[in-house]
Amino acid sequence: RPRLKQTQKSELCFMKRIRLPLQKVATVEKEFLAAKDAQRYRDYPLAEQLLLKVLEKDPFHLEARKELAFLYYRMAQYKKAMEIANTGLQIDAYHNGLNYIVGLCYMTQKDWVNAKEHLGWAARSSSYRAQANTLLGQIHLIEKDNEEALHYTLIALKFNSENINALSQKALLHRIQGEKEKAFNTLKQIEAIKTIIKKKLASIYHLRIEYPE
Repeated sequence: RPRLKQTQKSELCFMKRIRLPLQKVATVEKEFLAAKDAQRYRDYPLAEQLLLKVLEKDPFHLEARKELAFLYYRMAQYKKAMEIANTGLQIDAYHNGLNYIVGLCYMTQKDWVNAKEHLGWAARSSSYRAQANTLLGQIHLIEKDNEEALHYTLIALKFNSENINALSQKALLHRIQGEKEKAFNTLKQIEAIKTIIKKKLASIYHLRIEYPE
């Protein structure tokens, strides 16, 4: 897949999108926001329907393409997710969200080389840095490259110190390396975070309930 320069990529996306009449753009964005609302309420069939309508009207709407690819990934329709995301990457090869989804799809195929490439691009964005680096650490752990696995896991924790998946990987890597005390301390950290999360969830639950006076 040829890589476009940042300026060329931006100009291409702008020129393609500007051809839409302003009224049509407004309708497309309204449908896109409705699709995101449908996802929040877990009405996934409606979300899929709306996102497909958006892409039918505006095939260059990369955020809609990202949301639809994520939706198909959650539905375990990995081939569809890959096709939707890869079409978007032909427009913007550096789109972090689309690269992240493609990386996830390659992981389902156990294609670690391509998964690492796409997750590496996704990790450049602060939105995906913690998740992508955690997954890169997981891939290196599977490949038994423990040094690289720990490297990416620590990067993930640098950007989210409460990342339980990354902490679990860190504990496992310390255990593999025979560092029992470090592994134990990491497990204690995980338990402390879980306790805080449980208290927060309990507070939210009680706030949503109306108690009689």
